[in-house]
Formats: sequence, structure tokens, C-alpha cells
Amino acid sequence: MDTSEVDEMLMAVEHVEQEDNKANNENSKLHLRNFIKIKENRAVNTSKKTETCERRFHRYLESRGDSRKAEQITADELDLYIGDFLMAVKKENGEDYEPNSLTSFHRGLDRYLRDKGYGKSLVSSKEFEVSKGVLATMRGKLKKKGKGNLSRKAQKLTDEDEELLWQSGELGMHSPQSLLNTVWYFNGLLFCFRGNDEHSQLMLNDLELLSDPVLGEYVQFREKSTKTRQSGENDNRKGFIPRMYSNKENPDRCPVAAYKLYISKRPSLMFHKDARFYLQPKSLKNVECKVWFTSQSIGINTLQKMMPRMAQIAGLNGRFTNHSVRATSISRLSDAGVPTTIIAQHSGHKNTNSINNYTVASKNQQRANCTILLKNQNDENQPPHCTQPKQKQAQHTKATGGLFGHALISGGTFNVNVVSNGYINTTANTPSDNDLNAILVDLFQNDF
Repeated sequence: MDTSEVDEMLMAVEHVEQEDNKANNENSKLHLRNFIKIKENRAVNTSKKTETCERRFHRYLESRGDSRKAEQITADELDLYIGDFLMAVKKENGEDYEPNSLTSFHRGLDRYLRDKGYGKSLVSSKEFEVSKGVLATMRGKLKKKGKGNLSRKAQKLTDEDEELLWQSGELGMHSPQSLLNTVWYFNGLLFCFRGNDEHSQLMLNDLELLSDPVLGEYVQFREKSTKTRQSGENDNRKGFIPRMYSNKENPDRCPVAAYKLYISKRPSLMFHKDARFYLQPKSLKNVECKVWFTSQSIGINTLQKMMPRMAQIAGLNGRFTNHSVRATSISRLSDAGVPTTIIAQHSGHKNTNSINNYTVASKNQQRANCTILLKNQNDENQPPHCTQPKQKQAQHTKATGGLFGHALISGGTFNVNVVSNGYINTTANTPSDNDLNAILVDLFQNDF
């Protein structure tokens, strides 16, 4: 091999290494961009809350004749100001805030000061003991007034609630709006989507229609970064590739059929790789129209109100948000006895203990608990799993075919305890032959 050939090989190797380094750099840049985007998205709501708290406090300072910013005030003065602010702040209509809202004001001001490099914390620094004491006292007073007692937790959907959604026409495949609702609902329920993040970020090519020779057709979800499942952090991702399969038992409520119909009703311009999944439905008088949706994607504000709007129209009672669908997904699996490790893989929770937050007793479970506690063992409405004690079951068996009803017994030894009023009589004398004969006749009377 001459020198020129060696030089060519070295140049080729160097070129390959440069291309590899270039590809690695591009991947690194992409990872950093994703990381920055996630952090920015997460910080948006927090930043808004912080700005709101600062504006309210600055208005309070101006009402006290002080035009300084909070970060320009000494800790001793600021402590008194914040304490007075927490005592005075009211809603625009003059009503008291909820206890947690006062805490949010306090934490928001703490974030603001931290961002400004104030050097002391409203939460942990000794200089702010007065304002912390005022916060604790005000929370107690508000709770005595009945504030903070109403649960703001999103309510999960019962079987009856879901049936109402179908019966009211909010779920179905008969119109553009109902089809959109149904596809959105199935995505949330079967993929366990977060209420807003994953729906608003969903692209057309994130879902793929596939088929299995045994299990049939299914839709597969290609997971992306979200608040819970961040890019590069596999521990926060789902433990398996999410899929939803056909409902062969009830084709009218089949998630795969709804997906296929939804795709078929999209305009031809909305099949490119950057197309959003959720599109604005058309107002059609003739549903035989080939295209049911516009080329305009649905805004995040509309997506955030999907479940509340459906619940209101269907007449559901309770507080339903988009998160209700995710809560329903997790609760149904938990109620069915699916192991928490599998549920966590389905939901993307890193800690299985988080699943316990979703396992709230249903109405039927609470009814069963009440029956058990009241010992209403003859209650006709008693749920199936509220069984009677074994002694009662044994007595019932005697009246319906004998203890060994329809059994063929050959040989063996019988040990018989004399029972009185359902309890073993440990003080009775040894039974005579006549007593034993009477007991055996009683046990087998329905078989002779």
C-alpha cells in the first residue's frame, strides 16, 4: 500500500469521525432544546402565579403609601408588611380567600424575592416569624368559617356517569363534535393521558394503526416528553408501549373504530407530519359529508374544557375536569385488582405510592362498608362480597340439600361436634348412640 492510499484511508476515517461527532452534537443539541422547552413549559404557570402575587402585594404597599418594591424593603419592615397584607387581602368581590390561596400568596412572594436575590426566605428565615405566624392564624380562622372544607379534587367517572355521556350523545360517532369527544375520551382513558399536556401536544403521527394476527387491530401511541415523563428520563416513562384494542363486544363503542372514522373525516391537507391531532369540528347539517373537520387545530383553552363541557351538557353531578378521565383510568384498574406496579407503568407514575391517591371508595364500596359496620346481614341489597359468617352459611346449607347434598360417600370416619344455637358446645356431655344417630339423620335427611 503506497503513501497516497494510506492518506486516502486516513482522510476517510477522519471524515467518518467528523460525521459521527456532528450527529452526536445534533443529538446533544436536540436533547438540550427538549430540556429547555420542558423547563420553560413547566415554569409558565408558576411564573404567572408569582407575577400575580407580586402585583397584589405591590398594590397593597401603594395603598399604605409605600412605593418601594418588596426587594427594596428591609426584612424587619417586610415581615410586618407581609403579615398585614395576609390579614387584609380579599377577593375582588370582598370575600375571603380560601386558606390555600393565602398560602399561595405567601409562597409566591417568597419565589419573587428569591428570584430577585433577596437573600432571605419568607418560609425558613427567622426574620419572618411574624408573617408566618399570621399565615397560620389566618388559615385557622378561615377554616373555622368553613373555608377550605370543599374538595377541589377532580371527580372520577362512575359507570353511570359514562353511560350518561353515551346516552346524551356527547360520546358517539354520529356527528363531528361527538366523534371528537369520543376520540379525546378514549385517548385519555386508554392511554391514561394527563388532562392537558399530552392532549395539547398530540400530533397526528404520534398515533399509529396496527394489527395483530391474534389480538386484531389496535392503535399504538408513540410517547413524547411531558410533565411526568421527561425526555431522557426513562424511569418516568410508561413501562410498555401504550396500545388500545378493538372492542369487539360493543362495536358502537370501539376506540379503534372511532379512531379510524376520525382519521377518515380529516381534510387531506391535515395529513402532514407536523399536523395536530385534534381539529376543529364543522357545523354540518348533512353528516354524509366526506370531511367533518376543518384545517384549524383546536386551541389549548378549548381542550382544557373538554370534560367540563361534556359533563355539563350530559347533566353529570360533581366536579369533573380533564383530569377526571385519567383518575377514572387508574381507579378502574385498581378496583379490578390490577397490581400497582402495572398501573404505574400504565400511568407513567415513578412512585407506586402515588397510585393510592386515586383509590377512593366508590358509592357501592361505601354501601358495602356501611352494611358490614351495621351488621345488616339480612339486608336484601347487600353487595355480593358481604357474605354471612361461616356458621350462618352452614345452617343455610342444611335447609338446601344437606351438608353432603347429592354426594356419594363410601366408607370413612365421621367426627361430629354437638352444636347449639350456631356455637360449638364445649361443655356438653359425650353424645349417646341415639344422639349421634339423630344428628346423622338430620344431616342426610334431604338425601334419603
